[in-house]
Amino acid sequence: MLPSSKNVQKQLVDDLVIQISVEEALLNFSQQQLNQQQKQLESTLQEYFCIESEHIRKMDILKRLKDQIHNRKQEILIKQASSQKLLIKKHQSQQALTLNKGKLNQLTEKLERARIENTKLDKIMTKQSEILKVSQLIQVHPDAIQQFIQVWQK
Repeated sequence: MLPSSKNVQKQLVDDLVIQISVEEALLNFSQQQLNQQQKQLESTLQEYFCIESEHIRKMDILKRLKDQIHNRKQEILIKQASSQKLLIKKHQSQQALTLNKGKLNQLTEKLERARIENTKLDKIMTKQSEILKVSQLIQVHPDAIQQFIQVWQK
């Protein structure tokens, strides 16, 4: 017995409904897989942005550190140059001090010689003054020589 056309049609409709249901199920499965892949991509993209943001932040920190290191090196070079200048000035000052000490020693020796000469001159002046007094006494009192000799001998 041949199936009737109604049965064939019903069978075709049933087959189409099953085929559509299978295709819908496949489509839903594919949609779920796409949704899952999209979520994974979004998650991966979010991770990438976090990593990239962290990388940018670290690069910024690294740049600031490099700048600080460069600035510190410049400060050190400036301080070294300043220290070098101070050492040169110290050396020059020490040379000047040594020179001045030599001059001071020479002046001290000259001063000592001048004191000795001054003492000799003071003695000579004192003797001259005594001689002048005696000569004045002799002129005023001629017999004073006799008195002077007597006083001198005592």
